[in-house]
Amino acid sequence: MVKYVQVVTTVDTEENARKIARSLIGKRLAACVQMSNILSTYWWKNKIEEKNEIRCVIKGKNFDGIKEEIKKIHPYDTPEIVQMKINKVNKKYLEWVDKEVQNG
Repeated sequence: MVKYVQVVTTVDTEENARKIARSLIGKRLAACVQMSNILSTYWWKNKIEEKNEIRCVIKGKNFDGIKEEIKKIHPYDTPEIVQMKINKVNKKYLEWVDKEVQNG
């Protein structure tokens, strides 16, 4: 059974988000990448940081391939790359994902 995934990462600029999205889509590792502006508050190097970031939500099937491609491009030393398994979804949507990405 094919395992569909959503993968989340955050980056510092829209340019970097677009670079990741275009690479993943171009290599058929993702069917879709959604990007949105967020405000992140987090610990980094012993202090609280608050920064605007771009969240990328990536839809695909091959977590390892997506992860490796993100790591090649990502500007952060410690990028967030989180997989979320999809348990229930519209069947037509999965058919579209299957058509758009390489077999995972």
